[in-house]
Amino acid sequence: MRVHIKIFPARLTWAAVVLLLTLPNLTAAQIKSSGALPSPDEIPSPPVPGQPAREDLDRAITRGTRSFIRDFVEPSYAAVSNGGYVDYKNAEGAVKRYGPKAYVAYQLYLLTHFLMYYQDFGVDPESDLFQKVRAWFVEEFDGRTGSWLWSHEGCLHPKGMIALANLGRSALVRKAYDWALRSPLSLPYLPPSSLPVSERVFTIMQSGNIIQTLGNARNSLTGKHGWEHGSPVPDMENSAKLLYALLQAGFPSTDARLTDLRRGLANRLLALRPPMIAADYIGLAWYVFLTHDFDLEPDLAYQRCIQLMETTIGGGWKSHFALTEFPGFRSLMVRALMTAGRRSPDVDAAVNGYVASQSESGDWPLPRALSLWGLDKPPAAGIKLGTMDGANTYLLTLTLIHYRDRISSDDAEFAVPSLSLKHRPAPAAVLDDSPGARAVERACTGCHARPHPDAYGREDWPGVTRKMEEYMFEKGMSVAPRDLTLVLEYLMERASSRPESN
Repeated sequence: MRVHIKIFPARLTWAAVVLLLTLPNLTAAQIKSSGALPSPDEIPSPPVPGQPAREDLDRAITRGTRSFIRDFVEPSYAAVSNGGYVDYKNAEGAVKRYGPKAYVAYQLYLLTHFLMYYQDFGVDPESDLFQKVRAWFVEEFDGRTGSWLWSHEGCLHPKGMIALANLGRSALVRKAYDWALRSPLSLPYLPPSSLPVSERVFTIMQSGNIIQTLGNARNSLTGKHGWEHGSPVPDMENSAKLLYALLQAGFPSTDARLTDLRRGLANRLLALRPPMIAADYIGLAWYVFLTHDFDLEPDLAYQRCIQLMETTIGGGWKSHFALTEFPGFRSLMVRALMTAGRRSPDVDAAVNGYVASQSESGDWPLPRALSLWGLDKPPAAGIKLGTMDGANTYLLTLTLIHYRDRISSDDAEFAVPSLSLKHRPAPAAVLDDSPGARAVERACTGCHARPHPDAYGREDWPGVTRKMEEYMFEKGMSVAPRDLTLVLEYLMERASSRPESN
């Protein structure tokens, strides 16, 4: 079977993913001066005040699920199952065949997410399509190396680990994590030597050269693996997904591999300040998902994630180019806020906008994206194939499913019931009448709930409070130095030691 692929007009290619993920939080003035600021009626899936009618929500979910499988998953499997041959037509009209195992990146993303979320979409695990995709996905995993051919393509590796965990292949997840730990392409725990161990997280490993399509052996069709971000960039998104995959595979939450990674990730999240790249926002959502899905104690980083996401969904997304142009990124934060029980009129309006903007065929296309990113012309070198429409479709459909499952089915106004989620809220610190307890109340509760002393280990509180002090200084908040000393003494006195030091 020959797959003839050319650049799709008015569609966003996977070559733009890195641009989306790494564009800074541009201000509206900067975007407008560049000529790229869209008018309100051009913004994909903007919020619509109010709530969707239940029948409209159900219909959108049914159509979105059908479109994702019919229009994206099935064609992707048909393409990869032919041995991975791609006929690419370049700007001059010449066709060159790549393969075998020359997989197009967007097809891999769609199939990986199909396995990650098949239960959410109500896919029968005994169905022919599921069985074929599962078998192909597992067979392509090299147990000797702990990787797929495409593992160097950014977030495909940690997402693939989550898919393996969903399939009950925990032993393969362990091998895949070992690959990530030793891979020079992800550079985990290898920041500048001056950086404390607790700060070390995975670094972003994708670049504009390789997020296009895949080729033979280890290289993509461009033959490059470069760092195009200037230097390794701390990667909140993939660090959180790696942590999620390990938990999903049954690693105990006290395992040093998890506690080290979570500590570094939490400290990075606490240090985040706008402007942020799009991958940071994805990391916020995934930190909330893993906290709730695995019944972890919500910590200060979790609270910071909630704060940043509520500000973003409340209107902050309008000044961020990638969030404006790709509603799938926004929908991740909407889903995370619903997971945390933080429904609001802004969340309702976002979901209502997704329902209102769905196409007749059930997908959510991004017709403006190619021209906005300058990708409407063939590349001078390398391969640019595929679209982001499939990713946008499964992300928005998942958010609608999540929203529906967390509202009262009997209330026409969708009033928020008592959420029966398997997480527990962070217990408030037991306040006494001590000077330290009163200092905690004065210094901490202006930004978040009272921290529980066990949210961090005794050895970690000095670094955490130092970051909070820096944040308050940046925001112009005044806290008496004596209060800061009392807060630290109070929290350290009542905190447990780190689990791995017990």
